[in-house]
Amino acid sequence: MNVLLLCLVAVALVSADKENCEKKCAKCPTIERGSCLAGVQKDGECQCCDVCSRFEGQKCDLKDAPFKHGQCGDGLECRTTEGGDICQCVWHEMVCGSNGQDYFNLCQLMASAVREGLQDTLEVSHIGPCEKEAKIVSPPKYVKNATNENVVLSCEAVGDPVPSIKWEVTKANGNVYEMPECLFFALHLFAVL
Repeated sequence: MNVLLLCLVAVALVSADKENCEKKCAKCPTIERGSCLAGVQKDGECQCCDVCSRFEGQKCDLKDAPFKHGQCGDGLECRTTEGGDICQCVWHEMVCGSNGQDYFNLCQLMASAVREGLQDTLEVSHIGPCEKEAKIVSPPKYVKNATNENVVLSCEAVGDPVPSIKWEVTKANGNVYEMPECLFFALHLFAVL
């Protein structure tokens, strides 16, 4: 008796889901591929409506996982990180766009083309930054440290060839050291490119 009742409930749920999907599929909005940053895919519920694919940095569903967020789009793959499952670009090289702008990867260029309505004109000019000289993308900040405290140093530079960042430490007595020689002194930190 219990088995029969359980089977009837399961059949009723499947019928309700099928009916809900039929209603939803009849009202699918039209989505242009060019309006989505990473392409188009079918929705995760009923697999009938087009939806925008997940873009770089967005939460995503691993392959064969139940639908929760959606699949990553063109040139992206869902990877497990400390922050959860996140879409990440499969291309890691910086590219120069035909508009003279640097993009951290091809996915960023493709998304920019969609945002700016340049799908037909924005292309990769070449791999690597547009200008050959080194350029500081995010400059370092002056940091003053107290004894036995941690310090976070941050600076980002791009260029071709790839620039290196050198950190120098000036002690209170005026002596200058290159990092990481003197990590444990009370120091003033400066970045030198």
